Amino acid sequence: MHKAVWRRLAERYGLTSVLYNLPRLAKGYQPIFLDYPVDSVPRYGYGRPAHPELTAILSSNGDRYRQTLSRFLRFAEELLRIPVRAPEFSPNASWTNKWFTGMDTFALYGFVADRNPSLYVEVGSGVSTRIV
Repeated sequence: MHKAVWRRLAERYGLTSVLYNLPRLAKGYQPIFLDYPVDSVPRYGYGRPAHPELTAILSSNGDRYRQTLSRFLRFAEELLRIPVRAPEFSPNASWTNKWFTGMDTFALYGFVADRNPSLYVEVGSGVSTRIV
């Protein structure tokens, strides 16, 4: 049966969903059961208008964001040492990975390097730890 058909059946019928996801369950993934159907269609962006209030907030601080990000450029030498890609289980940071985009990497490194905190507490998957 075609994958798209399985997915449609899985969305309608619980048992089919379990069957569809058996390979993932076998790898140790755990399902989350909800009492209501999920419609994961974005309300804003992705071809729809942007969120008006968030757009107004972000637009009103554009100069401040630009100045902050521009300050991070003084760390260009250090940032350029981060490779574009790293092997899958590498302990080193990279610009391209599953969890952190390039802008996330730039911002996190920049904020920490710029502010040089005496204490930095992090909760995450470990990818951001490699950057700092």
